[in-house]
Amino acid sequence: SRRGGVPDVAGGRVEAEGFLDDHGFEGSAPVRVHATVGVEDGVLVVDLTGSADEVPSGMNVPVSSAHAAAYFAVRAFVGPEVPMNAGLASRVRLVLREGSLFHPRFPAALSARHLAVQRLTDVLVEALSALLPARSTDRALCVGFATELCGRDGFGWNRRLSIMAKVSA
Repeated sequence: SRRGGVPDVAGGRVEAEGFLDDHGFEGSAPVRVHATVGVEDGVLVVDLTGSADEVPSGMNVPVSSAHAAAYFAVRAFVGPEVPMNAGLASRVRLVLREGSLFHPRFPAALSARHLAVQRLTDVLVEALSALLPARSTDRALCVGFATELCGRDGFGWNRRLSIMAKVSA
């Protein structure tokens, strides 16, 4: 049985993590995206407090985009029959830490947030697959990702070309 698209789960929490290669500046450290996911009283609780602190580049994610990534991951995992409306939003709760990658403080830069949002989506699909392994095998999942092709231009600068794709079934 399920309410609002969130399947009933007999207790338990799962964790998943992934990393951004860096925060956008050459030589910077990988950026951790960590989620603890569980179901409490029919609500999917997505705890992102273990993720990295906000970064000095535009890869920070505003709270609204963190929610959008969570809703997208749930719909990709549960199925397209779940509409994006207040019913879904009432069944997904995010726990965020102010000053983190997914709840940056104003005036943090946000212009490249799509990279972190896509990594978050990947991490959440991985967590949902661990939480509900039977569902992960009977459905092709919709996953966002970015592939970067790197090289040097004629001036010796590293240049990146991002190829954005969304794969769905």
